[in-house]
Amino acid sequence: MLRKDFIKLSSLGFLGFYSCGIFNVKNRDKTLAIQLYTVRDAIAEDLEKTLERLSKMGFTGLEIYGYNGTFFR
Repeated sequence: MLRKDFIKLSSLGFLGFYSCGIFNVKNRDKTLAIQLYTVRDAIAEDLEKTLERLSKMGFTGLEIYGYNGTFFR
């Protein structure tokens, strides 16, 4: 690939990202989320305490993956 072609394609890519609003960081809601599978061992011991700790760490969003009624046991 020629350097000129690379610069053209990169510019078009950045223009596409900008038009989609991906680079609009100032107006974006700042939420920090975690997938509960990553803390499955702690959840198995004490769900409520784990959720409180995650909240204190700043996590405001949760994603439950593979929930079958027993939280990853």
